[in-house]
Amino acid sequence: MGKNKRIIVRDFDATYQAKLWIESKDNNLKMQKTMKGILRTTYLLCNELTLFYSEIFDGIFFLEWGPEEFARILGFEISEQLPITILAPTNDINKLKLEAEKLKNSSKFAMCFEDNNNNLNEWLYGKRTNNPDAMLSEEYEEWYAIKSAKWLEAMNKNIVKIQDWNEDVVGVKKYFPFEETVEETIRGLKEELPEEVTTIINRVLNMPIENFNNIENNGQIEVVNEINKKKIEITVAQIEDRRAKVLYFIDEMKVSAVNKHIVFWWWNQQYMKTIANKYSASYIMFHSDLDIEKIRDMSDNDKDDHNGNKSDNKDEIHETLLKIGLIPKKVPNGRIVLQNFNISTDKKCLKINGSLLEEVMELTTSTFMQVKKNTERLFSKNSNIDGARIYDVSLMISDILDTSQTYRDRLRNAAIKFLLVGIPSIIMILYDIEIIENSGTQRNIWIILILLLAIPWSEINEILKLKKSKLSASLTLYED
Repeated sequence: MGKNKRIIVRDFDATYQAKLWIESKDNNLKMQKTMKGILRTTYLLCNELTLFYSEIFDGIFFLEWGPEEFARILGFEISEQLPITILAPTNDINKLKLEAEKLKNSSKFAMCFEDNNNNLNEWLYGKRTNNPDAMLSEEYEEWYAIKSAKWLEAMNKNIVKIQDWNEDVVGVKKYFPFEETVEETIRGLKEELPEEVTTIINRVLNMPIENFNNIENNGQIEVVNEINKKKIEITVAQIEDRRAKVLYFIDEMKVSAVNKHIVFWWWNQQYMKTIANKYSASYIMFHSDLDIEKIRDMSDNDKDDHNGNKSDNKDEIHETLLKIGLIPKKVPNGRIVLQNFNISTDKKCLKINGSLLEEVMELTTSTFMQVKKNTERLFSKNSNIDGARIYDVSLMISDILDTSQTYRDRLRNAAIKFLLVGIPSIIMILYDIEIIENSGTQRNIWIILILLLAIPWSEINEILKLKKSKLSASLTLYED
């Protein structure tokens, strides 16, 4: 069996997991089912799931489920080795435990609702009122210790594989090409961004590597701000690529919450695409992009800007998101139909929506495992993740769940075909034995009968099935 290409899933990112968890507080079980659908679908597209230790040890969904729930979702026994490789700064379990302890950020926001040491709950996740379900800090620490211990135990028992990302691996770049990704994205920005957005991006890209506290008084940053009011430029020797540091750097800025939100998710997108680039992986997203309505609500709570005006309205926010690349730039439908693309991680990613995630969770464990075996046979000679592969998976699932071809449905279809073809045939026989005499009518019936016989009934049914599978896995190519 060929080794399939790695897949980096935007929705597995720990920060994004927290965003989805928080936004689904009124229907969290539905979102958990959707995330399980993403996990299953990703597994159908590759032989092995590639995850990062931050996604496991700070991803709220993955922490909540634990390895046992992972096994159930993917159709494995609890004691079986799971098709998961976790990339981490070390493969020493004791050292990894110490590293994981430093990650408690996104999951803590999801469970505790707020952190008095920063304002992330106001601009990153959206301000939330006190809730009786929110954990106290002490409760969270106890919960985290239990949940993380289960993953560490699974790694210790080799149920889950762990790989040191510092080791040389075939197909993996030795360096983190973050600057390349950012520079290419900047070159692709064809339109001028709002001044404050440009200013924030410049501050983030040119932030000092060390001693970044009190940034409003940092002369270097202010000079960059003055020079680049309308243009994004990189003037420092090295761009900071540590997400937590960038996150709190943005938090300290005295700018609108909306633009903090937009710039962080733009930066995070570059970060995720760089990871995909480093590991020669396909970059896929499943959920819709930033919710404009939520951002609009956030802007209503913003303080007046320097001109005394409220923050951007909905149309302006949408336009900014489109310019900055946080809303997909759709390619012509013909290109999707012709499958005229493979996912190039440095230039493109693929967004998948539709009913696929709901349908894959309707499969029983045994039927899901059978679909997995079918995909392994079908994809064994091709390692590329493309639209055709996703449609193939959707078609397999649709065939299993198809309830339209019941006994009664088939009997009714046969009766309709008989009426359309059989009755005109009987009339033609009556003409042949001269019980009915009308040559003009006879000719017209002959024409109708030939046309009916020429209709490719089976092919029409197949076309409808293909159309359904494409609707289930609706694809959008995301181009820079």
